[in-house]
Amino acid sequence: MDSSSRITISSYLKGIGMCFQTGNVGRIYADILKLQTLYTRGNITAGIILIPQIKTAKELGSNMANYERLIRELPIFSQVITMPIVVIGFDGTEGEQWA
Repeated sequence: MDSSSRITISSYLKGIGMCFQTGNVGRIYADILKLQTLYTRGNITAGIILIPQIKTAKELGSNMANYERLIRELPIFSQVITMPIVVIGFDGTEGEQWA
């Protein structure tokens, strides 16, 4: 993202930036800021956030980032987050076991 720091995003392909977040809820906002910065600089044309649904997030730990909360809160920042963004929630609880 920036050669003077170790700040990165999870993936980048053909002008699309992606962040995969399975950590603390506070980290999702850092991911969105990273993607918005790349968008503002013209490095990406859109962003993707890949995040667990609430059921999976609760299994991962307490106060974890989750799809339902992000979808509910994202409109609050509509004047600041101006990039096109797709939020994908995944559920890893059905038929799978976490190691």
